[in-house]
Parts: sequence; structure tokens; C-alpha cells
Amino acid sequence: MSQLWMSPIRKKYFKIIQNLTNNADIFSRMYTETGDKGALAAYNNYVKEIKDIKEKIKTQEAKDNT
Repeated sequence: MSQLWMSPIRKKYFKIIQNLTNNADIFSRMYTETGDKGALAAYNNYVKEIKDIKEKIKTQEAKDNT
């Protein structure tokens, strides 16, 4: 489902971010339903990974546009 406006770096990470987001959603739901601290830790790890990848994308796009 790549869009024309997507930069090559965004296309590269699109599916990865999508999968990480789905996993974060699963663990978020699991934590709210069970209160399991392990699920919360997993959720936080997925969110951190998503943020790191998005920051990497922004940095690379800024380099590519200069």
C-alpha cells in the first residue's frame, strides 16, 4: 500500500512500522485487560522502536533534501 508521496526511505520501513504498531496494539490491549507488567514492558519497547525508526527516517530525509 505504498503511496506516491512516500520517500524511498519511508517505503523501506513502511511494513516494519506497520508490524511494530500492530504488535504494540496487541500488548497495549493485553496490558489493559490483564495488568501484566511484561505486556507493558513489551508495549514500551515497541513504541521506542517505532520512534527510533521514525527519527531515522526524518534524519535521512533531511540529508537527502540538502
